[in-house]
Amino acid sequence: MTALHIAFVKIFELSLSASIIAIIVLAFRKVAWRWASPSLMIMLWSIMLLRSLFSINIPGLASLENLIDPYLYEHHYGIGAIMDNVMSRWGEILPGHADTASSSLPGYVNGFEEPRTGFLYDEEASRLRSLAAARDQAMSVIALLWLLGALIRAGVEYRKEIRTKRLLGRALPCHDTVVLALLHQCQTEAKVKARTELLLAGSVFPFIHGLLRPRIVLPYDFQSLYTESELRMIVLHELQHWKKRDGWLLLISQFILVLHWFNPLLHWAVQRLRDDAEFRCDKGVTKLLSLADKTAYGFLLLKQGDLNTRLARSGQAGSAVSWLEKRSVLMERVQAVAGLLQASPSSQRKRKLTGFMALLIGLSIFSAGNTVAQKAAEVYMPEPVLYVFWMNESLNLRSMSVLQDMSTLMIGQPVASENITLLLRQPMEQSYWEQWRDGLRLALVDKDVPIPIDTRPVLEQTFQRNIQQGHILFMLHYPSYSGKWLNFSFSKRSVTDVETLKVLQQINLY
Repeated sequence: MTALHIAFVKIFELSLSASIIAIIVLAFRKVAWRWASPSLMIMLWSIMLLRSLFSINIPGLASLENLIDPYLYEHHYGIGAIMDNVMSRWGEILPGHADTASSSLPGYVNGFEEPRTGFLYDEEASRLRSLAAARDQAMSVIALLWLLGALIRAGVEYRKEIRTKRLLGRALPCHDTVVLALLHQCQTEAKVKARTELLLAGSVFPFIHGLLRPRIVLPYDFQSLYTESELRMIVLHELQHWKKRDGWLLLISQFILVLHWFNPLLHWAVQRLRDDAEFRCDKGVTKLLSLADKTAYGFLLLKQGDLNTRLARSGQAGSAVSWLEKRSVLMERVQAVAGLLQASPSSQRKRKLTGFMALLIGLSIFSAGNTVAQKAAEVYMPEPVLYVFWMNESLNLRSMSVLQDMSTLMIGQPVASENITLLLRQPMEQSYWEQWRDGLRLALVDKDVPIPIDTRPVLEQTFQRNIQQGHILFMLHYPSYSGKWLNFSFSKRSVTDVETLKVLQQINLY
């Protein structure tokens, strides 16, 4: 379950970062879509896709993440505080069930491994353990709901792909020599060298399919729907999708919507990305057309939109996604084509200024200092550390006062009590990837497998401090994830006496 918790928290943090980027790009698109290059817009959307999949820690002159994250995670009204309150309320309604009756700890006596008993949680420690159990229960429910939603969304996408595969399976190869010659001509014009297959199927609109092998699909009755000139423009448009690798872009965006199904803002942003991909293809096609053909291309967009509308009203379109889904998108595409026909020196200057602004926005949203996560990592010790404490035999190792003193010593602060001392603080020498690998392995796979620890440095400390009796607590703190909102870690421990250190050079932590 720990792996699911970490996965959800990570996706949650990535989703918030991507949402901020989506808001900025959507606002820029709303203001400057007439002059912004579709390729630049795709660049900005690609940054959003990248930031919704991976954490990026690249310092920049103006990292928006560093400006916004404190309000999201550290402010009293931020997302972090809201989620903490949700889990606290959960704990009040459905208290967690934590094992507070057990009095034993793994340990050694006189060199022999046996449980150490007599350590009971006091009232305050029991209350906090129950609260922690309730928070863990709430996190499990939230994470399971996220996983269920992701599986449902993945099933929906898989069903769509199966329908497309079935459509392609029933498709017939096109043997019309005129159309095949037109395809070859369009490939030469678009500079597409990939072997392209032309199919006829029961689709109500033309489309291209395939990530490694392009296949253009035309309706069975394409000859009655389009003139040869219009068919050339359609094939050029579909070849632009292949040339720009829009199939991969669509696949990545679908995968992101599976992970972030709960975020409506990302759904909206991905739809705008797909619209901009169509604009980019329109621009690529018009570069290959004469002035008269550019005007005809605009009329073709209107014609295809009207055709899709009539088919949808008659029920022939079914649930397929049309070449032009929305009237507003259609009008944007037609206006964009018209803008290319009416290029003027002033519009060229506006496009250059808009492109410069897009690059500045791209730099600001790509750079991410991630200071909130760094501060959290400093507090929660980003590397595995071995702590060894000496405690008076009269102390209860599970009392709240002892636990608080241990926490104070772990962060390097002194305590008033003389009954507890930090003998050793030893970071484990591992690279970042080794820490990440071993942390996940120990937390998820080998959680109950003991970790051997050398006792000789601790024995040396007892000689220097003239310690003859008392409890020696070994605790290996291992972080498994340090995030902006929540941090996950675990520890392995054993309690020994001084005599054990003299007999054994190595003990196991559990």
